[in-house]
Amino acid sequence: MSLVEELQKEAETAFYKWIDQFVEGLLSELKESAKEGYKGYIVKINGRDDRRFFSNKSLLDELEKRLEGCKVHISNERKKMPLTNYEYTEKNLHIKW
Repeated sequence: MSLVEELQKEAETAFYKWIDQFVEGLLSELKESAKEGYKGYIVKINGRDDRRFFSNKSLLDELEKRLEGCKVHISNERKKMPLTNYEYTEKNLHIKW
């Protein structure tokens, strides 16, 4: 196995370990939102320590598989700070049921 293959395998293993933990923590939040009458949930990606995992190509498919019937997508919305006119992109993970 080459070094690149080994590194890619390590990164893939880290992703699947992360997604297991992420979904486990997310389930209680989704259930709580549903109890309050919501039909969806938003996870803010900007500023998260684990935001690198949200760019993984497998993320949306894996989440839809693990969240059994929920629809999942990521939105990118351009925003501007009122006083400074600084522009940035706000990224959110949307989960709907």
